Amino acid sequence: MAGSVHLPVRRHTLRLILLHCGCAASVAIFVNLYSLYFFLRTHLGTHFIYASPMLAPLVLLLLLLYLWLRNRRETRRVIRWRWIAAGLGAAALGLVLPDPAFAAKRIHVTEYMLLSLLVRLTLSHRQSGTMLLLCSWLVTSLLGIHDEILQGIHPARTCGLMDILVNTLGALAGSFIWHGIDLSCAQDNVKAKTDGVTCYLLLYFLWLALGSVLLAIPITACENIDIPLWTMLPLAAVMVFFFCLKAMYGGRPGHGTDSVSYYGFCLLLYPPLINGFEISFF
Repeated sequence: MAGSVHLPVRRHTLRLILLHCGCAASVAIFVNLYSLYFFLRTHLGTHFIYASPMLAPLVLLLLLLYLWLRNRRETRRVIRWRWIAAGLGAAALGLVLPDPAFAAKRIHVTEYMLLSLLVRLTLSHRQSGTMLLLCSWLVTSLLGIHDEILQGIHPARTCGLMDILVNTLGALAGSFIWHGIDLSCAQDNVKAKTDGVTCYLLLYFLWLALGSVLLAIPITACENIDIPLWTMLPLAAVMVFFFCLKAMYGGRPGHGTDSVSYYGFCLLLYPPLINGFEISFF
């Protein structure tokens, strides 16, 4: 009997692992989409490349709103328009910031709106409420930093701080909109937790975000030179805070906090790998 109870839980955990792998794999796909952009620009012209990033978020939102309204009686969820309005504002800002000469940069907004949906659905298996919103945005933003650093390693791409900002705005836009529509996965085996955002968690998330930014900024300036290892210190210090939080919360601050932490701590791998393997970084 005990074995039959644990089996669904193990399957649920395996599904979560696969979903997180899908989130990470999406970044690798984004990094290699330049050839597709070049193909579309050649065959459809620059006007399509300029307009499609503007239209894609609205088309995506309208499609999801249609699906939500069609199933409204079953879901019994209420649209929170203030979150959707804030998300559209963040998307508009992300579309305006890139240089008009590089219209393809705007597609990052659409990419990270979609990725934030996948991240939200993944985290919603064990998280809900405000923590789900916050962690969805942070995880997607951290994946945006991974994206840019991987572009710096890619022989045909470059890493840029403005792109990180646009990725973050796309992540914020998507996180707000999906929160406003209240999209989440049904909890069959493991009930999602509606954890409160305490001051300790806010301080931790702020420190983690700051440590990630302080790692990313110097890396973007290190073109074909060794990345100083001191750039790792702020984020490494966050790890100490993380284990203190785990002790404070009885070993598990929560799935959302764990996910944000592990995606962030993986950024520490880049400086020693780039320096150790003498990878050309742009």
